[in-house]
Amino acid sequence: MCGNRPIVAVHWRSKLDEICTDKSAVISSKSACQKKEEFLLKSASTLPKAYDLQCIYVSQPPSIKRGIVKYLSPRIPKVYSSVDVIAMANKLSPKPSVFSDDYFLSLVEQEICEGAAIFISGKNSAWASFVRHNREKSPNAKPSVYLSDLPDMPNYIDLI
Repeated sequence: MCGNRPIVAVHWRSKLDEICTDKSAVISSKSACQKKEEFLLKSASTLPKAYDLQCIYVSQPPSIKRGIVKYLSPRIPKVYSSVDVIAMANKLSPKPSVFSDDYFLSLVEQEICEGAAIFISGKNSAWASFVRHNREKSPNAKPSVYLSDLPDMPNYIDLI
């Protein structure tokens, strides 16, 4: 992934993720989700350049096919997600993918996020807290950033 160069990893979860992909969702919720995506794009798309990183990995639920990835792709040289991890695994093994198990895929994504040069997440996620804890305990501790601490990101961002 990323030619073994360092990456930024984003743990992309919110209560609105499902709403954004639900065709029956109310307009106000969709606009709130779009606003969150716009804030993330503005802030996170500057990180790879600031740290001389070429790639970003977005950890998001498999049910959200492209989600924020489609918004980041035009702004960042290479954006990866679980779709890419599954594709890479399928190239390496002709056997049915173990990644059909969402729990297994989540463990792989945790490893990716733990090893990333920078990890970005919301404050209200147990999954992200586990990753942050492991990153902080590592002898090669790397920076972790909350979404709300990104430049120009509103404080309420973790609530949507």
